[in-house]
Amino acid sequence: WRASRDRIPFDVHNLTVDQYTTSSGAVSSFMAVQLRNMTVDCSSWFGFGFPDRVGLLTPEDVFPRFKGKALFSPEPKDTTSAYYIADYLAGLGMQKQCFPTTFIDAHAQIFRSRGFPFMVRNVEAGGQHATLAGAGGPARVAELLGLGFTHIAIDVADASAAGAIANCKSGGLNVGVYTSSTLLCRQSQKAEIDALYQPAFYASEDPVYMAGDVA
Repeated sequence: WRASRDRIPFDVHNLTVDQYTTSSGAVSSFMAVQLRNMTVDCSSWFGFGFPDRVGLLTPEDVFPRFKGKALFSPEPKDTTSAYYIADYLAGLGMQKQCFPTTFIDAHAQIFRSRGFPFMVRNVEAGGQHATLAGAGGPARVAELLGLGFTHIAIDVADASAAGAIANCKSGGLNVGVYTSSTLLCRQSQKAEIDALYQPAFYASEDPVYMAGDVA
C-alpha cells in the first residue's frame, strides 16, 4: 500500500504505477481521484486473461468485502499508509484477521497500539540478514520483540538465511520464509524448504509460490 499525494493509500507495491496501469509516475505524485481513474492493465501482462479495468483499489474497496472471510497481510510501504490502514482495519474490528507486515521498524507500534495481535517484520536481503545471522543477531531479535514484532520473514535466497533463521527462532520470533529469486521457493521446492527451515509460514508476491510451478 502506498499513499497518494492527498494521503489516501492505494493497493500498489512499487513506487510507481507503471507496471500496473497505462499511466506513468510515482504513486505519491498523483491525487486519489487520478489513481481512481487510471486504466489498470496489469492482468494482461501477467497473463491471467482478465479485462482491463478502471481504478486502483483503496482499503475501502477491499477489506469490508472480505471481513470475516479471509486473512490479510497488509504491507504499508510508507508511514501515512500505515496509520490509515491500522485505523481503518481497527475501526472494522479486523485486527485478528490481519498479519500486518513491514520493512519499517516504526510501523510495529502503529499496529500493535491499535490491538493487532500479530506483526511481521520483513527482512531485506543483504546486510540485515547478516546482522541477524551474526554475533549481534540475538540483540537485534530482542529489539524486534521489544518493538512489538511477533513474526519475521527471512529471504531464503540470502547466503545468511540459515544463521538468521536459527537466531530468530532461538530468540522467540515466529519465522517465515520468502525469496527474492523467482527460481526458488516454488511449490516444487516446498518440501526441501520445509525440511531445511521448518518455517511457520510462507510469504511471497509470486502467485505461483503456493499454487504450483509453471515450469
